[in-house]
Amino acid sequence: MKSKKFESNISQRDGARDLTVLDAGGVDEVSVIPWSLLLRQKIVQTVGVSRRKATLAVLLSCVFTVSFMITLLVVSLKTVADDLGSTTSIISWAITAPMLAFGVVGPAFGKIGDLWGHKRVFVGGLFVAGVFAMCTAFAWNAPSMIVFRTLSAAGGSALGPAAMAYINRMFDPSERVRPLGYWSFVTAGAPVLGVVAGVPLVAIFGWRTIFLIQAPLCLIGCLIAMWLLGDTERRTNVKFDIKGALLLGVGSVLILLAINRGPSWGFGSSRTSLVALLGVFALYFLFAQSSRRVIRCCHSNGFVRAMSRFLW
Repeated sequence: MKSKKFESNISQRDGARDLTVLDAGGVDEVSVIPWSLLLRQKIVQTVGVSRRKATLAVLLSCVFTVSFMITLLVVSLKTVADDLGSTTSIISWAITAPMLAFGVVGPAFGKIGDLWGHKRVFVGGLFVAGVFAMCTAFAWNAPSMIVFRTLSAAGGSALGPAAMAYINRMFDPSERVRPLGYWSFVTAGAPVLGVVAGVPLVAIFGWRTIFLIQAPLCLIGCLIAMWLLGDTERRTNVKFDIKGALLLGVGSVLILLAINRGPSWGFGSSRTSLVALLGVFALYFLFAQSSRRVIRCCHSNGFVRAMSRFLW
């Protein structure tokens, strides 16, 4: 009897077709069916949402979860400082350091995702953010809270570049405008909402409870991302600029430290001047190192014209 195959097209992105062969009466060929693929297809059919949209929703929800917490305590610093027996100027580093981690470590995670795979970076970053969010809830003094918040934000900074990488792979260039708009809205809007919602949330639940809520949300997001996200290809023709990342981080931290501690140390003191000078030197060496490299996009006439019109 002629063999029959029932094909289920799980994914058509990147030109790939995942074929599932079902065993039924009169069918000669038997194959093991990956239960995860069948479960995904069943959920898609039940909910009526394509896998691309479901993946986009999970990516943006996780990004919102970590970005929202960056600025949540901006208006409630005095409450947190009194609770931990510290001062507002010191506790302000619980906001400054995470924002610095987002800006410095985030781009590095984009390159790490190219080397190791964006799924691994996304899930790992979300897991780290959740673990140290739990640690933040049990912080016993100001330094411990600042360290835990910084490590949580450093892990969460991996989500933005990884989410953008998935969007670029899931959607064709003509389809990327809307999902990238959603991505921009979440990454830029979540910190703003954190400032607005911070005061009532801290007043109602307390700042420790908020981080206790964030931790399981991150861990649940990890499990969903591990199940839903597909693996991305790894690039072997790129290198990670460790020296540049270190110079950027050290320079930014030293300059912000001089600005933050200037009122107590004295802006004209030798300590403040030395810290600021070291930060400037670190950023200068970073600029000198980068300026020696050939930036290919600057050799494109279209790119130069577009940037000239933008600046004009």
